[in-house]
Amino acid sequence: MPKDLTNAQRSILYVIYDAFGGCCTMGQALMLDEVTEDIIDELAEMNYLRIYEIDGTKFLICRHSVYAMFGNGNQNFRLTSYNLKKGCLMAEYWLSEHHSVRTILAVLAQGTMHQNTIGMWDIYTTYLHSRGYYAKYTSPDEGFRYFIFFPKSQAPSTIAKNIKQFFDDQGSFLDIDEIQPCLSVRVANDRIKEGVLNRIDARHWWILDRVDIFVLNCSDTQNLI
Repeated sequence: MPKDLTNAQRSILYVIYDAFGGCCTMGQALMLDEVTEDIIDELAEMNYLRIYEIDGTKFLICRHSVYAMFGNGNQNFRLTSYNLKKGCLMAEYWLSEHHSVRTILAVLAQGTMHQNTIGMWDIYTTYLHSRGYYAKYTSPDEGFRYFIFFPKSQAPSTIAKNIKQFFDDQGSFLDIDEIQPCLSVRVANDRIKEGVLNRIDARHWWILDRVDIFVLNCSDTQNLI
């Protein structure tokens, strides 16, 4: 562990790096119980975070030193509108349930919500992760494994097709006889949500109890080119 970082600072960086995908807005970071403007300024001065401003909104971006510190030295944050949106939406999702760095780290360790860490996952889970499906956690007592889906396309027909395919392929899970997958899907607004539900046809009625569609649309990234 670098000598110039406290455990608290290191944990904050890990949440931004791995749970949020390497970036978030300044406002989102300050929603974390353990984060203050002074801490952000210190991490920026130590060259762990870069403060990048677009149209008056400040974004926090992990520098290469963060990637190297967490064993990912061959990668860096690629500054694109897609990556900024994805990171901020992931942050919005986490912050909708948790405001503690410690709690997020505990939940993060239970699944594959990691953005950058290479985990000990089976081939199929790794494949799903590459397509935007993140395992949140498994509850053996309930008999369910919970996934979060962040689709690249917000076209209702495409999202509905992906949802149906996810459940059509559920036999690829090695423990499908004991654990059933459930899927939460991120959409940008209620109109898209209704469009998706209208495209889940009668042949897939059985999945409706295992699908949750939730609306996220980070206001700070809506107008990014």
